[in-house]
Amino acid sequence: MQSQLESLIPIFLDSELNRFSLIGTGVLIEFRGEVFIVTAGHVIDALEVGYLMVPRLDGKIDGIKGVYSYLKRDRASDYLDIGYFKLDKNYASELKAIFYAIPENEFGIKPIYSSKEFMSFGGFPYRKQNVAGGVATTKEYIFGAYHADSVEYYELACNPEDNIVAKYNRKKAVNPHNGKIQVSVLPHGISGGGIFIWPANTDQIIPSNRKLIGIGHTYKERGGYFIGTRLEVILGAILKNNPQLAVPT
Repeated sequence: MQSQLESLIPIFLDSELNRFSLIGTGVLIEFRGEVFIVTAGHVIDALEVGYLMVPRLDGKIDGIKGVYSYLKRDRASDYLDIGYFKLDKNYASELKAIFYAIPENEFGIKPIYSSKEFMSFGGFPYRKQNVAGGVATTKEYIFGAYHADSVEYYELACNPEDNIVAKYNRKKAVNPHNGKIQVSVLPHGISGGGIFIWPANTDQIIPSNRKLIGIGHTYKERGGYFIGTRLEVILGAILKNNPQLAVPT
């Protein structure tokens, strides 16, 4: 498996109402022979005011080419908050030359995640962007966390059949390059980024074989929680809208 960070795509908003800026993250996946950018629904909401754009092979930034689908809801009470782009074939090939499209055999879906199981939420914090002179730069981060327990799911009004909730302490983050504990960057802006499950009994600071299990969409600084939606919910939405991709039974 290539690094899961290579599947993370920064998504920018180009709008007359707002200056060009990073608005969220997407994850490139390959599913049933098609290539998708999966992300948070509230990221796609921004299409109402402008264009969503991602990096190109030549270093420029361009609009996403494909069809999109998302749940348009009151985001304050929407704990699914999912959406995706189904990419045009030629455009998908171009993106795959830049980013890693996670294949189905690197999905880590399972029915139950145990309490304290290690996970990572990855994406592009908007505080780490720089837009100047027509050039945009940003940096991906991955935040280590552990799976919440059933009480915490209940307190946060989350459903373990749909959601993934993980506990995160940004004041005790481990720097993967030197192993030191430090305060991490605030993760605002990683909405739509990937949730990755760690392998059992790993002794690596950066496990090499994490697998995709969901898409993150919410960070609650009070209490220190990441909230996301299970990958199987998103894949179910893709299959509902693209029945030709269903495997015959």
